[in-house]
Amino acid sequence: MKVNAYYIYWHGPFLSIDEAREWELSNDDIVCNIYLAHGKKFGKQKSSYYCGLAKGRGKKRDRFVTDRLKEPDDPVHNIIDRRPEELWLGEISNLDDNIRSHIDVGQDIELVENLLIYFMNKKVDYDLLLNEKKRDYLKQPVCVINNWCHDSKNTISCDEESLKKIIPAVIVCDNSSDIRYAKTLKTLKE
Repeated sequence: MKVNAYYIYWHGPFLSIDEAREWELSNDDIVCNIYLAHGKKFGKQKSSYYCGLAKGRGKKRDRFVTDRLKEPDDPVHNIIDRRPEELWLGEISNLDDNIRSHIDVGQDIELVENLLIYFMNKKVDYDLLLNEKKRDYLKQPVCVINNWCHDSKNTISCDEESLKKIIPAVIVCDNSSDIRYAKTLKTLKE
């Protein structure tokens, strides 16, 4: 069985779109194409979650993730129009535009998004996940390794609602939709 594997560097946590935009502009060599947001919808007591992708595909910059976040049709506005509790921008490091077509790379990003939504759907209350699609199925086997890079000056508490607590270091899902994960990884010695 072939399993697609991806390594994501999560940059953040940012507390606003403007702060994330400033970081993207000052780190033009880093191409992010997926994002995670966590915050409270207006008038709600519990936090909500959202995973999305920018329409730009691959390692070449078509557009910034923050361009997508500023579009009025993005459901993430339900939580980031107020002050988000955390916003992370994801750089999928092993996308290779040189050997894969533009369409294949776009499908890779969607597969990663699909796994993250599928996993979060199993970890948070159904009503708290704002993603309406891709909750209940996976298109194909996939493995994602997450690395949380603290690129902002913000510190967040790692309480049980934090994205860092919900999204583990490794997530693997096969065709049977059986999910396995590891919360942490140990550093390999040379």
